[in-house]
This record gives sequence, C-alpha cells and structure tokens, in this order.
Amino acid sequence: MAADAIALLEDRPASPQVRSAYEHTAQSGTNFVVPRRYARVPLESPLRAQIEGGQQVMGRVKSISLGGAYLESSNKLSVGDTIKLEMRSGFRTIHFTAVVRNAGPEGNGIEIVHMKGDDRNKLRKLVQRHL
Repeated sequence: MAADAIALLEDRPASPQVRSAYEHTAQSGTNFVVPRRYARVPLESPLRAQIEGGQQVMGRVKSISLGGAYLESSNKLSVGDTIKLEMRSGFRTIHFTAVVRNAGPEGNGIEIVHMKGDDRNKLRKLVQRHL
C-alpha cells in the first residue's frame, strides 16, 4: 500500500488496480471543485469593516455569507494571512477572525474561522435580511 501511495505521488501507479483507477480519473476529466457550504449574498451597499491590528485599516465588505466574505481594502493582504475584523451594519458591529483564501488586485476572499455566538447570530440575521 505504501509503495502504491509513493508511486501515485511520483505519477507512476504500480499495481494494476491502482493504475486502472488513476487512469480512469485522469481520462474522465473529473473536476474536484468543492461546492460552497453557505450561500453568498452580494450587498447593494458595501459594509464598512476595520482590520484590527498594528495600524487600523478600513475596508469594505462587498458580499457576505455565514462562512466568509469578499473584502476590499487598501491594505495588501496575502493568501494565508489571518486577520481580525470588525464589520459594521447599521448600529451593529460584528467581530470575527478570518483567513485570506484568495487575493486579487481588487480585493480578497476571506474565510471566517472564529466568531463568538452573539456575533454569529448577528451575521445570520444580516445574511437572512439580504437573501
């Protein structure tokens, strides 16, 4: 089994059974895209967000879901960066910790990785209001 795993990593399946499965997957063009867990909600007017840390940097949340958001910011963020955010929706503030999953010239896709229960409830109400 270990030899088969190493062979697969080196792109040379050893056993006929593993080679058959490997070649079938390669031929079928199977796409391994993972569907979104939560519906993404585009916001007509972006929400203000503040990236907490050394220097307080302002940003705008353009779309939101229960699992993440699209954040525009003047601060250059890199994939893998962990940030703490304070997002404002009317009189409500929502705090969470996120990891940058996609970085582009216009903004960043972030995944929410930690949030307190009361902030989760505020986010749930915000998303439901915009569905």
